[in-house]
Amino acid sequence: IGRNVLEFVHPDDQQRLRDVFYTKVLVRPGVTQLPPFRALHSDGSWRIMEGTHNNLLHHPVIAGIIYTGRDITERKQAEEENRSLQAQLAQAQKLQSIGTLAGGIAHDFNNILTAIIGYGNIVLKKLPVADKMRVYVDNILSASNRAANLTRSLLTFSRKQPINPRPSNVNTIV
Repeated sequence: IGRNVLEFVHPDDQQRLRDVFYTKVLVRPGVTQLPPFRALHSDGSWRIMEGTHNNLLHHPVIAGIIYTGRDITERKQAEEENRSLQAQLAQAQKLQSIGTLAGGIAHDFNNILTAIIGYGNIVLKKLPVADKMRVYVDNILSASNRAANLTRSLLTFSRKQPINPRPSNVNTIV
C-alpha cells in the first residue's frame, strides 16, 4: 500500500511493462495479456511472472485495473533446462556423426595401408641386404605403420563400445 507496483518489477523489465501499460492497458477496456517479467518475491529473489490486466476503469463500481498474475519461474527454468539438454543432444549427435565418418574413412584408409605394407614387405624380402633401396622401403614401411596406428586410433574413436585388445596367434586364426 502506498508504493508504486513498478518498485517490485526488475529494473530491466520496467520500461517494457510501462510501455504496455500506457499504450494498451490504459487505452483499451478489457483484458490485456502481459509479456513475462521479473518480479521481486518476498524472500528477495526474482520470480518470472505472466499475467493479464483487466481495465475496468469505465465500470461504475470497480473503476480500477485488476491484475491477475501467475509465477512461471519453474516452467521457464524447465524450458531452459530442456533447451540446454536439446543442445547437448545435438552436440552428441554431431560427435556421433563425426565418429561414423571417421570410422568409414579410417576403414577405407586401413585397406589401402594394408596393401602398401604388404607390398612393401614383399619388396623388402626381394631386395638384397646390401641394396641401397632398402632404406627407402624401410621408410615407406615405417611411415605406413605410423599411419596404421593412427587409423587404429580413429577406428577406436568411431566405435561405440570400448576396445579390449588382446594378443592373438595369427597362425591359429588363419
